[in-house]
Amino acid sequence: MELKFEKRILFKKNAKKLKKDNKIPVVCYGGGQKNISLQIDAKEFKKVLKSEDPVVDACGEINGKKLLIQEISRDILSRDPVHIDFLFVDERHEVEHGVPVELLGEAPAVKEKDGVIDFVKREINIKSLPQNIPQHIAVDMSVLAEIGDRITIADLVVSKDIVILDSEEDVVVSIVAQAEEIEEEPAGEIDFDAIAVEEKGKKPKEDEESEEKDK
Repeated sequence: MELKFEKRILFKKNAKKLKKDNKIPVVCYGGGQKNISLQIDAKEFKKVLKSEDPVVDACGEINGKKLLIQEISRDILSRDPVHIDFLFVDERHEVEHGVPVELLGEAPAVKEKDGVIDFVKREINIKSLPQNIPQHIAVDMSVLAEIGDRITIADLVVSKDIVILDSEEDVVVSIVAQAEEIEEEPAGEIDFDAIAVEEKGKKPKEDEESEEKDK
């Protein structure tokens, strides 16, 4: 999908202006290219995220270049993109890339046996040609029927054009038992009178009587 990259003026005050103009600061690097700081339109970038094409065709300042989204930094509250890293790529050469995991369906062990989902690995590292990189790797949760069931890298089904770089033994998601609540024993009653006496540098009466007996 095509995306226009515009020249960006680098100074601190420009950050507020970018947000006001609905622009997102970006940096493009890799592939033997020189790092370059640019800006893109926020609305146009949302269209890119919705598309299924992993490769971005650049126009504007870096016209003709092809890029992959490498990293998106988001606002903590709104979750809107505030900065994006793009990677220059060549569709003839394979690249290594992280692909998010998407859990599909419902695990019977959760519904029927009160199990809890432990989502261990949320991103899978792969190697492939840029145009073959999927938006996500789907995981079928319906196979998790018992407490202790798990899905590992070896269980994933992906295109033959993709090589998974993570260990086959790595757990992606599993079902664990709910943690048992431990009831705490109530603390004994506190003698506030004794505490008050000790704070003033005196001892409780019981201690004083015991000392007199010792004498």
